[in-house]
Amino acid sequence: MAAALLCACTVTKPAVANRVITPTTPSVTSSIEVHTHLPDSIDRSKWLFAHVETQPVAAKAGLNLEAGRLSGFTGCNRLSGGYQRQDTALQFNRIAMTRMFCAETAAQESRITSALEKTRFAMIVQANGYLVLLDENRKILAELKPDTL
Repeated sequence: MAAALLCACTVTKPAVANRVITPTTPSVTSSIEVHTHLPDSIDRSKWLFAHVETQPVAAKAGLNLEAGRLSGFTGCNRLSGGYQRQDTALQFNRIAMTRMFCAETAAQESRITSALEKTRFAMIVQANGYLVLLDENRKILAELKPDTL
């Protein structure tokens, strides 16, 4: 009787094992909830660059958006210009900058100006309130955190 039970209880292993992956930190496949449009409050907001083109921002740099006008600081030079927005579309235009040279922030400034020129969309991340600038293919160009001061 015991031998019959052993034969009836054989376990076969599946050809492919199932795996469950639970990310502990955000990843490319993580889901991020964003607002479906830019809120009207964007027109009177201040932001600090956190990352530009995946690089952390070393020197303080930020943007102020006020009713279609842009002003800001790249870490060395001041900038100004305009912007237009509708739903999640956002485009900066007529950007002008002062022309001081700062060797320690030159690469950062170049990344910031490039990101602003390429921006076509933006989204606000619900979890942290960050403003994310996106190119025409919705690739992330820059992440800016709210400037609460």
